[in-house]
Amino acid sequence: MPGHTLGSIALLADDGLALTGDFLFVKSVGRPDLAGHSEAWAKLLWHGLERVRQTWPGDLLVLPAHYASESERRADRAIAARFDVISATNPAAAIQDERVFLKWIADHATNFPDAYRTIKETNLGLVTLSDADAEILESGPNQCAVI
Repeated sequence: MPGHTLGSIALLADDGLALTGDFLFVKSVGRPDLAGHSEAWAKLLWHGLERVRQTWPGDLLVLPAHYASESERRADRAIAARFDVISATNPAAAIQDERVFLKWIADHATNFPDAYRTIKETNLGLVTLSDADAEILESGPNQCAVI
């Protein structure tokens, strides 16, 4: 789903699972500002949310790529929630009006993550990281969410 980045996707599995990457989290949505296109990508993010609200069943289990706090983890430690629960309790996903959503995104904008430059340079092949450093960047705090 475009919005966090233009290449963002969500994969639906036949057994009722949605792998949402950095598009939709348990308690937030992906940041549309990381490439400097916040307003335009926030609109794409809104349209992606609208599309899934209209097509995804409530009992679909959403499995995001990250979490921002322990409160997003289930008792079994999985990072997952039913889509109907996310739609009702996720502050961004619960918004039903595009203008309100875009204002919410703008109001919750934060500074770029400290590690963002390193992540971008690594993804472009300009920097090589040790396995340990790469793991820290990948599994560290969720800095891809609008919080």
